[in-house]
Amino acid sequence: MIDGMSRISQLRPAASLRAFRRCQRAGVLRRAARSDVHAAIVRRRKQIGQRWMRREDLPVGCSVQALVRVVGRRHLNVRLCALLLAEPLRAAPSSETFFCEEEVMPGPQSRFITAADTALLLIDYQPQMLMGIRSDDPASVLNNAQIIAKAAALFGMPTVLTTITADSFAGPFVPEIAEEVFTDKIVIDRSSINAWLDENFVKAVEATGRKRLVIAGLWTGACATFNALEAIWRGYEAYFVADACGDTTPQVHERSVDRMIQGGAVPLTAQHFVYELQQDWARSETYQGVVDLLRPHSIFGNVQVPYGKWALRAHELDGAVA
Repeated sequence: MIDGMSRISQLRPAASLRAFRRCQRAGVLRRAARSDVHAAIVRRRKQIGQRWMRREDLPVGCSVQALVRVVGRRHLNVRLCALLLAEPLRAAPSSETFFCEEEVMPGPQSRFITAADTALLLIDYQPQMLMGIRSDDPASVLNNAQIIAKAAALFGMPTVLTTITADSFAGPFVPEIAEEVFTDKIVIDRSSINAWLDENFVKAVEATGRKRLVIAGLWTGACATFNALEAIWRGYEAYFVADACGDTTPQVHERSVDRMIQGGAVPLTAQHFVYELQQDWARSETYQGVVDLLRPHSIFGNVQVPYGKWALRAHELDGAVA
């Protein structure tokens, strides 16, 4: 057993990159051989259930940073645990070659979100929170929140609305969403910054029956970040809509986005969310709804689509005259 292997075995699957670097300094990863890395991954790929390593050379004595480049930061932790616990790694002759298949195994974030397997959590879109945004134009953040709310309603995605201290501090959930989009939704009010500490919120999320969550909230550094990270720790796949979140400064917003990504959450944008649900413009049952949704909220729906249709009609008329 390599010195320090016991420390690796004590790491949780979601252990941080920093923890792995500590093990590297203890000598666990310094002499990882290319052939042994390949063999361990081939043996364990089905149990890991994530992406295989892309075809790329990995030098003898590879570092954690080299593994990050090949495996990807999101898939590093679980894979390394499986890899290092499979067998002690030995040095190999430098002449050995290292190849790994490029096939993709099913796993987290390996398929698009759909209304059938995903729920939307809208957190603390309240007047007091909107007025505190300085990382972006508050009107733009609210506009993007409306886009994802309307898209969720259009595609039938389960949605949870929640506020924080609505009566004593932050005010009601904005009517542009709570009244105009989800007229029959009960808004869950709470006192905790981390909504997962509220029993009613947890019950509402569990009632959706979904294990993939798209999260958007105010502010980014607290009510979005805390809830995204807690969702991951509770076994959910977490996505967050970056341009529907905002905070008191650009720095706070950006570092919060970084923290969520490093914690395993996947960033989206509001329009990306809509397109991912639509997938195909030939889906006639939702096509017009998507166009109508985007028309008041984006340049695509407000200008580009109408112009494209106008230009095609003009071309057809010119052809008819000719």
